[in-house]
Amino acid sequence: MKAGELVNEYFAWTLIIANKIKANGEGKGDVAVVEKILRSMTPKFDYVMCSIEESKDTDTLTIDELQSSLLVHEQQSIMCDLELGDREEEIVVVDDNEEGSESDLEADIEVEEENFSSDSLTEENSPSSNEGRQ
Repeated sequence: MKAGELVNEYFAWTLIIANKIKANGEGKGDVAVVEKILRSMTPKFDYVMCSIEESKDTDTLTIDELQSSLLVHEQQSIMCDLELGDREEEIVVVDDNEEGSESDLEADIEVEEENFSSDSLTEENSPSSNEGRQ
């Protein structure tokens, strides 16, 4: 199986070849096809294959049962990837908002500093002008 290839695509390709072999009278049965599929899966299916081999007798496992098990894993993997992608988008949005908040905060601080400077100059002028009047 190639990286990025879907389970259904791989099974369709494998079964076409297995049927051609059987048509030529060289077929060894479903057990050989099941074992070939288990050996040729990508690493992302490693723990699923180990689980299948440990829990089920590969001599009695049908091609349809194997395909169903691998499809369930593939669908769960796709859903997890989609959820992870959504979470990453949320994180990016939150980060963008936080950065905007920081720049807004910095702008607010600058405005307050300017106001403080203006207020302090005005207050300094007021007492001295009051002293001159007295």
